Amino acid sequence: MAGGAPAGGVTVHSAVRAPSAPMRGAMMTAAAPALAEGEVQVYASFESVVELIRTKRDMVLLHEVETSLKLARYSPGRIEFEPAPGAKADLAARLGQRLQGWTGARWGVSVVSSGGAVTIAEARDAGQMAAKAEAAENPLVQAVLTAFPGAKVTDVREPEALVAKAAEAALPLAEPEMDDDWDPFEE
Repeated sequence: MAGGAPAGGVTVHSAVRAPSAPMRGAMMTAAAPALAEGEVQVYASFESVVELIRTKRDMVLLHEVETSLKLARYSPGRIEFEPAPGAKADLAARLGQRLQGWTGARWGVSVVSSGGAVTIAEARDAGQMAAKAEAAENPLVQAVLTAFPGAKVTDVREPEALVAKAAEAALPLAEPEMDDDWDPFEE
């Protein structure tokens, strides 16, 4: 061991040197969860990342991502978002940390000041919000809202759904099968 080189001929300097680009990819693959041969773990869309969070059952993070993250730009391994009002300040750090732990790859999660789309919750609830706004414009509903200060439209149901539910409830219960030879007074 001349010159401080350990057995095997590798110097200490080369052992602590930053890995090259191909080596980094190999390290990420080794840290990733075990996959079947030929299977590649790719998160090509932000929706696949949200599904990963759902699969891992991190409901607190899922709720925050759905209600507080206005996606500005996504590419595999990189998320840029505008925080919605009320978003926690550490959302980017926690999201990046969890994704790295689950995938074994480093994720760049950063906050931008503008340019974010609507949140997942806003997009999901847009139809219901439009229905509530339309219902509030109905003269009968306006009269009720005027007569009862503080009242608000909380739910809008389609008549077809109500009819289907009523028809389902009206179905008679199936009679239990009776044995013709059974006599309740026999021992």
